[in-house]
Amino acid sequence: SIGWNMIGYLRQEPADITVVLADLTQTNNLIIAKDYLGAAYLPEWNFNGIGDLNPGQAYQIKVNNADVLQYNSNADDYRLSSSEVIDNSTTIQGSITITDNNMTLIIEDKAWSNIPKEGSEIVVMDDAGHIFGAAKYTPNVSVITVWGDDNTTSDKDGLFSGDQFNIKLLSDSKFIDLEVEGISSYEINSIELVSNVTSVLSTGDSKVLQ
Repeated sequence: SIGWNMIGYLRQEPADITVVLADLTQTNNLIIAKDYLGAAYLPEWNFNGIGDLNPGQAYQIKVNNADVLQYNSNADDYRLSSSEVIDNSTTIQGSITITDNNMTLIIEDKAWSNIPKEGSEIVVMDDAGHIFGAAKYTPNVSVITVWGDDNTTSDKDGLFSGDQFNIKLLSDSKFIDLEVEGISSYEINSIELVSNVTSVLSTGDSKVLQ
């Protein structure tokens, strides 16, 4: 149906998501696919952060129009894909709680006033400094999953709907504040394209990103 759908991968062998969902992408119908860890496949940006679909796992997909997804039979292998799987995992992944809801931030290279150094990480925090999302800067486009609160726990383990948040760059073990345009607040399942990112150097910062 139009909008968000949950699909199960029903085959017995893994297969590359770009090939399995090719019918949806060829008609420009697929907007995004996400796995339970928040990894995203965004065909419009040629960003494949998922790689293979795996047996027994479920995925969220958002489509423009109602469609039918048909899998090959187990006897009929998918062709090999030339798509590169992008690993944007970070050094602080373990400090982020995976919950039942998230949103996706997209930062194209053209949005940066200064392109981050290789190995830099984009980090999303609340005002108290709790980290609710992070991704490694990746050339051409960076994709950050931001996690929402799990309302079945008493702790705040993610952002509430409508929460404002801060985006920082972790580079050379220093956090650099970023001013961003194009994002309003946390909304479950939203996909936000960041239009402009500027580094803000505080007094304690000794170097400018090149």
